[in-house]
Amino acid sequence: MRIVIALLAGAAHAVPHPPGGKGDPNLDGDANEAAEPAKCAKCPLHNHEAAHPPPSGDSLGSLLGGGPPPILPYGAEAPVGNVDISTNELLRDRMEVNIDYLLTSFDVDHLLAPFRQRAGNASATWGARPPAGFWDSDLLGSNAGRFLMGAGNTLRWIEHPALRQMLDDVVDGVEQCRNASGYILAYEPAGFMHSEQGDYGRSWFTQGLIEAGKAGNPKAFPLLRGMCECSRPLVIQSLPPEPHKKSICADDWFDNPDLNPYQPYLYDGIGNGEQGQIASTRVYLETPIGVWSDMQVAQDIYRDNEWMNQLIARDSTGISAYHMPTPNHPHCYEITSFLSMFDHYRATGNTTWLHAAQGAWDIITSDFLHIDGSSALTEGAPDHGTDWKKKTYRIQPGTGTGETCCTTFWIKFVRRLPIHPHHRSSADHRVVARRTSDSACSTPRRRSTLPRLRRRSTMRCSRTW
Repeated sequence: MRIVIALLAGAAHAVPHPPGGKGDPNLDGDANEAAEPAKCAKCPLHNHEAAHPPPSGDSLGSLLGGGPPPILPYGAEAPVGNVDISTNELLRDRMEVNIDYLLTSFDVDHLLAPFRQRAGNASATWGARPPAGFWDSDLLGSNAGRFLMGAGNTLRWIEHPALRQMLDDVVDGVEQCRNASGYILAYEPAGFMHSEQGDYGRSWFTQGLIEAGKAGNPKAFPLLRGMCECSRPLVIQSLPPEPHKKSICADDWFDNPDLNPYQPYLYDGIGNGEQGQIASTRVYLETPIGVWSDMQVAQDIYRDNEWMNQLIARDSTGISAYHMPTPNHPHCYEITSFLSMFDHYRATGNTTWLHAAQGAWDIITSDFLHIDGSSALTEGAPDHGTDWKKKTYRIQPGTGTGETCCTTFWIKFVRRLPIHPHHRSSADHRVVARRTSDSACSTPRRRSTLPRLRRRSTMRCSRTW
């Protein structure tokens, strides 16, 4: 039966609406003055908000009501720590390959350079390796985020002193670059409107701090919530998060449109905006410092009724011909939104989110998986086209087929749905999960003695995420 998207109260994203913010954030912590959001200095000709009007803010919180319902639990929870796989030879070998990769790809100075430069240290160097094209020019801070994701998740399962020290050094360096208002990202706030930075850059760095916090770094979670000017002391709850979470801060910089004028544009106004949502839903569901406004902002900025209708109807063009206008395009990072839809269901109990996530699952398993379980989607489209037709199974070298990032997101999706008690379970799902995991981990790279930079070795993904 077709699910009526009207269950998601509020307007769709195509409705023009004035910007949600009243002014630019003041990086010195002084009072804000009313102003329009600043243009991105790197792409001043991009009139983002003119091409893509922001969503309506009138329905903020209308779906979510006045407070958080109990979080729907998984059928099983992965332990946060106290698990040691170092005695398992097979798993230890794979982890050691990852550890070598994380330690030798970039040094601490490189990862912290954009943070130091944003904080005013114009002479901050990039360490032993020059800036890595695109990643260090258009997605500032994302390399640090990917490192923290990989290192934090690795250290939950196997201790390694050098990796632990590098993770702590990166977090310490970020703390030193925090400004008076608590802002910690590697780019000035106007950089939210540049390229994919406002969604990819923020999301990957946020997820890096989440993993660092889970690995035991005591500063990661306070820093993450520290983009907040609370008069109340920060309350760190225990992990796993309490089933009924309450807001601990009402004026978070990112969540508050009065402080963050870029918020209304993050889905409609920059490239591949769908990848930003996962940061907010993971902060709420997976950390002790998540607040209800994280979910409110995620649904108000990123909810896309047209897209969810396509997924619920099992319309494969919802993936192969993503409907958002240029610079958006079909992209395997759409899977991060499917993860977020499932997160919304767990946080709100609204089954429309669940049906959309299940529809995405069915479309992918039917039309976008290789026979070995790896993702047939990549970050681009075949022949540089604008869509990726269903059952397009490119296998020749150079097409990006089976791309690590895409398969990593798919593994996360595979792990998330079947373990939920309300999701239909089947032998087919278990086979897909096993086949996908085997494919992703079948050939570990030999340990290197010198840093190497290959096309996709800039930590776009770590297999341990």
